[in-house]
Amino acid sequence: MGIFIDVEKRICEQNLYPNTKESYGSEYQKHALEQYKIYIQSIDSVSDLKHKVNSYFLTINTILLGAVGLSLKRDDFFDPGKWHGVIPFIGVILCITWWYTTRSYKQVNRVKFKILHCLEEQLPFAVFKTEWKVIREPSTAPRGYTSETIEPVVPWIFITLYILIFFFVG
Repeated sequence: MGIFIDVEKRICEQNLYPNTKESYGSEYQKHALEQYKIYIQSIDSVSDLKHKVNSYFLTINTILLGAVGLSLKRDDFFDPGKWHGVIPFIGVILCITWWYTTRSYKQVNRVKFKILHCLEEQLPFAVFKTEWKVIREPSTAPRGYTSETIEPVVPWIFITLYILIFFFVG
């Protein structure tokens, strides 16, 4: 773990701080704080987009499962024989895409927070870095399941439902 921290610190020092306060000029602190604020907004934007994507995939899966339920109750809706394999197949493909998308957003946010932690080294308080340490500390970690642990499981629950539908419904 220590090796990774050293590599991250080296990357931060080489890339985030190309100018010293003296070489940049009198506006250094003001501009640094402004960039910090903008960067926090970009993290929020990624998180908001991730939530919208999750809502989108959840809605699509709900519609697909509703179509399966409707086809079981109403023969005139559509022929269950034709759609018996198609709907679960589409659902599984969507869920795999959902899982990869969620994973990608998680990776992007993880990197963004590491960069944010590097930026905080130049500020009086490192509130986000402290928050992450408190969350990761076993004695103060949140009890139960967090969105970070539940979020990647949801697509797999839907995949399981689609597999069950394929084999046992129709």
